[in-house]
Amino acid sequence: MPPTPTTTIQPATRFATETTEPRFRVRTGGNWQEQAECRRRGGPVDLFFAEETDLTAVATARIVCNACSVRAQCLQFAMESGSEGLWAGTTEVERRRLRVAARAAAS
Repeated sequence: MPPTPTTTIQPATRFATETTEPRFRVRTGGNWQEQAECRRRGGPVDLFFAEETDLTAVATARIVCNACSVRAQCLQFAMESGSEGLWAGTTEVERRRLRVAARAAAS
């Protein structure tokens, strides 16, 4: 069956052996995670879950994110799900600041 605009997807996991229940519906259609540059390159997943103080790892992960065509979907997912790690080139702290700014702009 072809994917529909409301295809349920699983969030990326830290280890290939981990499984999680689907908890997010992609509103933009299709399974965007399959198109993500980080998944397509097949590099070390730990790179995207390094400590924010590991500036080399964060910078390396951002290079991958900057080349990605689905950054908007990735950021939306991370913002709505509260996911750990680097998503769409943003750290958890940066996304927290974006949420605060969005709430302030909405009020």
